Amino acid sequence: MNNRLLTYPAILAALFFLLGSSAAFSGDIESGRSKAVVCNHCHKDNHDSSIPKIAGQHENYIVEQLLAYRNGQRKDKIMETVISRLKHRDDIYDLAAYYASLPVALDINLAGQKNPLGHEVFENKIRCYQCHGAKGGGNPLAEPIIPSIAGQNKDYIVKRLMEFQSQNSRHSQSNPMSEIAKQLDIIDIFSVSEYISSMQPEEP
Repeated sequence: MNNRLLTYPAILAALFFLLGSSAAFSGDIESGRSKAVVCNHCHKDNHDSSIPKIAGQHENYIVEQLLAYRNGQRKDKIMETVISRLKHRDDIYDLAAYYASLPVALDINLAGQKNPLGHEVFENKIRCYQCHGAKGGGNPLAEPIIPSIAGQNKDYIVKRLMEFQSQNSRHSQSNPMSEIAKQLDIIDIFSVSEYISSMQPEEP
């Protein structure tokens, strides 16, 4: 009986660790705000639509992608330079928390536009909704994490779809987007990119 009682603190400690592990890695929004000065130059104050919007993106997806740049799994010279200057992993979590807390800024030129071909590609040709959801909200609990795409910059979506098309079969095994993108012609790509960019992001 005593031996069983002695194990309870250890069990409770283990449960606390498991349940609280995600919270332990949760970033601080205000700290992230102060660290985002350099990031804002491209991701907040820049109107270049080939740069992705990260405001309102899933926090754990932002963390995942920043770590991918740090580990060399994703390549981009500017991002690699920025990441190399983040000395602590907490910096990454804080930045992710800050940007995830921001509202998505919609392109007023696209909002409400009718795009039947883009809708057809999204709904039927490649069925984007099966992973990204009917409203493009993604799934932060999936493995791997599925990002929110609603309201994303049109030119960035075009660029990413073309990058996925150019990936070889080795990459295709780890990310289904490569094979999905290869089903699209250039008109499909521009149409579905514009359609996704015009989608109203879901309320958090």
